[in-house]
Amino acid sequence: MPKKIVLILLLGIITLMLAGCGDDSGSLNPVVGPIGRLTAAIPPGAVLESATLNLYVWQPSSQTVNIHRITDYWDEMTVTWNSFGGAYSANVDATVFPVNMGWISADVTPLVQAWLDGTYTNHGFLLEQGITRPRSIFLSREHVDYPPYLEVCYNDGSGTVCEQIPAAADSYIWALNPDDNWGSSNTLRTGLQIDVDWEKQAMIRFDLPLAPPPDCGPCDGKITDLTLAYNGAAEAMIDVYSKGKHGQPGDLLYSGMVVPGGTFNFIGTDNKGTMGTEISIYVDGVLNTKIHTSCSQPIYIGMISGDFEIVDGYSRNGGRLCPDTGNNGGDECSECDGKITELTLEYTGMSEALIEVYSKGKHNNPGDLLYSGSVMPNGTFNFIGMDKKGTMGTEISIFVDGDLNTRIHTSCSQPIYIGMTSGDFVIVDGYSRNGGQLCSTPTGGNNGDDDDGDHHDDDDDDGDDDHHDSDDDHHDDGDHDSDHDGGCGDD
Repeated sequence: MPKKIVLILLLGIITLMLAGCGDDSGSLNPVVGPIGRLTAAIPPGAVLESATLNLYVWQPSSQTVNIHRITDYWDEMTVTWNSFGGAYSANVDATVFPVNMGWISADVTPLVQAWLDGTYTNHGFLLEQGITRPRSIFLSREHVDYPPYLEVCYNDGSGTVCEQIPAAADSYIWALNPDDNWGSSNTLRTGLQIDVDWEKQAMIRFDLPLAPPPDCGPCDGKITDLTLAYNGAAEAMIDVYSKGKHGQPGDLLYSGMVVPGGTFNFIGTDNKGTMGTEISIYVDGVLNTKIHTSCSQPIYIGMISGDFEIVDGYSRNGGRLCPDTGNNGGDECSECDGKITELTLEYTGMSEALIEVYSKGKHNNPGDLLYSGSVMPNGTFNFIGMDKKGTMGTEISIFVDGDLNTRIHTSCSQPIYIGMTSGDFVIVDGYSRNGGQLCSTPTGGNNGDDDDGDHHDDDDDDGDDDHHDSDDDHHDDGDHDSDHDGGCGDD
């Protein structure tokens, strides 16, 4: 055969081989053009028809990659193997088999439906293949050509609408380097590279924009109905009480076993069908959090308090609660007034530690234990006051691995604000009894109580007695109607 013909045949074979290497993905086609966000929020009442997770395989493995529901919040640029702590459901929601380079998809409709209807909080997907090799490598959202996306198809009554949602956050974690973060990598990795390697897992989160529920409004006239999601680590007995007299629990509004990610609903039982001014939530018999239900402080769908998130709710005069819009009842922020009732702190220490928070007791002894738990660097934790008015008293002491790290004045006699640093801790959120949510700038601290002597350090040192408690029905919610009902890199 002439050399010229042989050369032409070889060039033709090479061309065909190269064409077959570009996207060996069966019937799946790569995205044409940039992936766009939803053109509109998913409307109320729309019926979800399908939800498909789409990933681009960069390095095939022929291994089974399992997809799970993540059960707790994570941050793309700080998440590590240690901070994540295996926060995903053992249930496998879908699987993919990255046999070839190119696009691959998984049907995740049931899980996305559970996010949309509030059964679970949307913390994203976890990808894992266990301790199998070779590893699988997918492209992350940092890759401009083939980032992951979620295709959602729904029927809004006029027909089927399909939208492509780009990933809002993704990363992978590696047990070999348990405190390192790969949030800026352009790859997502699972499994082992070699036999002596350590496991990698990947996570992806997508925002699912929903239209606000119809006729929602700010809280008005106290809360009548709440649906909460439980974000704890294990199944637990949940008890919810309204506020009773003289610091005692009031009516039992809910009692039952709830699994992590599960939701439960309860209603008010007073003579107007409301929950009163405050509810207390216990987990396995231990107070976990309190939520103001008087409408004097912000309350909204999506609000997190302790191990719980509000997924739906109604107030007596305002109807259904809205998602956070900055107009959900109460002042946006105010200076501290009447002692601190709730704080969320960020731990800025160098390593994981046991954090314990105590109120101020008598004769320089520790008072109530407000918080105890292991916290990772940059992790946050929340705790509430436990005196009979729900405050922390005049001062809290914070211990790290048994050693006193810092004290924070909680009497409002000294400045306290969001962003304030004390020892190895930063205040990221907080509330005072009469002032509501703290602001992010220092304020004068002139609304406090005398905190310089133990002889004044009792529950009534804030200048008001129980007969004029600001949580009383006549002063707390504006409800003056008496009984008139209102309407590709290296590891």
